[in-house]
Amino acid sequence: MAIRLTKIVATLGPASGNKASIKSLVAKGVNIFRLNLSHGTHETVRKWIQWIREVEEEHHSYVGILLDLQGPKIRVGKFKEGSIHIKRGQGLTFTTEKKIGDENLVPIQYPCFHQEVTKGERIFLDDGNLSGVVKQILGQRVNVKIQIGGILSAHKGINLPDAKLTADPITAKDKADLKFEIQEGVDLVALSFTGCAKDARKLKSLIQKNGGGDRGDRQN
Repeated sequence: MAIRLTKIVATLGPASGNKASIKSLVAKGVNIFRLNLSHGTHETVRKWIQWIREVEEEHHSYVGILLDLQGPKIRVGKFKEGSIHIKRGQGLTFTTEKKIGDENLVPIQYPCFHQEVTKGERIFLDDGNLSGVVKQILGQRVNVKIQIGGILSAHKGINLPDAKLTADPITAKDKADLKFEIQEGVDLVALSFTGCAKDARKLKSLIQKNGGGDRGDRQN
């Protein structure tokens, strides 16, 4: 019988964060659970970890726990109507000015946004549900051509995969979450918005500082 080398990672959230769901997912082949602290408090996540370890023991097989650090979260601001509908091919202006947005203007809650994007770079919004490409930068305003449209609500996240952000990839919240998760015994840590090897070395140093290290003895 062939051994399956590919690992299956499942994200726990409000809908799946219960022992019955965890047990079902492991039975169906999940090897690692990804925990995102934006989906729950430390107390909630502590309960998830307890259930994962209980299911792991019941199944007599390794189930890894992956902490996905949130990193610096760039978000859109407020809209007059709470949200806007953007269409494919539409030109949309993003701005770092302190304004309320509308169908043509999207305020950004990141003061360096217009300085850290360049023409041709991609912009993803609302966890990748919407996207566009930078076409022009005029002062604090960035003109973007929408590629994937839809509803954009206030305070949704923005991802800039092509930009080199000056923001520290490990925030104060990440450091607190990392310390908590190491104490709870997570196996793996993922770093969002990694810009260079220095970021990875900084994370490794923080893991060691908080008592984490090589947990390879738990894997199979």
